[in-house]
Amino acid sequence: MEAKLGAAELTLGGKAGEPPKWPGPQKKARCGDEVTYAEGAVQYEEGLKAFLQGPLTITEKPEDADPESAKPRSPRSSLELKNDRGETVTLVPNRPEEFFDTRYRPVRVQVYDSPYGFDSGTELYFDFHPDGTVTGQLGCNDFTAKADFAGTHVFFHDPELATDHSCSEKERDDAQMVLPLLKSQPYQYVADRDGMTIRWGDDPYITTLDFTGSPRP
Repeated sequence: MEAKLGAAELTLGGKAGEPPKWPGPQKKARCGDEVTYAEGAVQYEEGLKAFLQGPLTITEKPEDADPESAKPRSPRSSLELKNDRGETVTLVPNRPEEFFDTRYRPVRVQVYDSPYGFDSGTELYFDFHPDGTVTGQLGCNDFTAKADFAGTHVFFHDPELATDHSCSEKERDDAQMVLPLLKSQPYQYVADRDGMTIRWGDDPYITTLDFTGSPRP
């Protein structure tokens, strides 16, 4: 749709219409349910489309530090959009500006209900590049892959080891755990400068890979 952006105002499309009733989060349909999951999704899309019609005001909202965490959270601003009816929608970035300057180290993978920690330490990391390549180390060997980003998803393609060194048993185990995960699978991901999580499928216990983040050397 057409967009007009000012310093604190955004206009998408034409004049604001009368919004349909928003159903809120919906559970999957069961026999006898009044509103099915699919119907709820359609209503939600219609409500969001109505929200985005007409003038919106934009407010930047820095994320507060987590008082219960000993580790400070990265500054991560969200944007709040408000229409002329007083309705608001908050947009949260999926990755920080420093994403391509951050080195992400896998620290834990969970496949179904089986967690697995890594022993390779600093010899296990991912570097993402703006041209869509991923380089890094899996144990004692370098690796390369391709990454395509689409909204909240990342797709890994053509992962392969770029070197053939003799590794310790623990390093070999780590490489054999990570490499098959990068096989043309769509992962949902969210990242900041302190870490990243990628998850395959809607069930968080299917495959979840957690990373820590630090500035790239």
